[in-house]
Amino acid sequence: MKRYKILKGWHYAFILFRRLGGWSYNKKTFNIKFILSKECYWSPKRNPDDGDINKLIGLSFGVFGIHKDSLRLGWRPDFNDEGMIEILGYVYDKASKVTIKRHITTVSVNAVNYGIFQILPGLYRIGVNGNIIEIPNDSPDTKIQKVTYPYVGGDNTAIRTMYFYQSIKPYK
Repeated sequence: MKRYKILKGWHYAFILFRRLGGWSYNKKTFNIKFILSKECYWSPKRNPDDGDINKLIGLSFGVFGIHKDSLRLGWRPDFNDEGMIEILGYVYDKASKVTIKRHITTVSVNAVNYGIFQILPGLYRIGVNGNIIEIPNDSPDTKIQKVTYPYVGGDNTAIRTMYFYQSIKPYK
């Protein structure tokens, strides 16, 4: 797994050259492995925006599809359960012009987790640790796929320096 570090007060990790990679063509299944460090948990909420969904890893379709046509794993602290992180499916669908967010599971900080993305006709199947959700996909996805990387925000930036360990590999 590769390590990503987002500094306190920032949204992105400094991975300029790594961002040039991560391309695939017409793959249908991706295996994911990830760890969120203990620094990814905080409580209580700083403000109402702390409920926003941060992005862990995902795929965008096409060259400029990240906010138009993409699927991702999102995360945010479970503010009611110390050391636990809520994991969500997060999809931008360009056909319906909506963002779909659905709870998948809750994981512990510093734990190894396994996930999957499956791109099916009219449907995304997203899973973590055996918990699977399905989200409709009304858009015909371009065959060009690009890995997306950790992002802290909505509006807020990283409350402290955070570490993410992750890998995503096309299966077929």
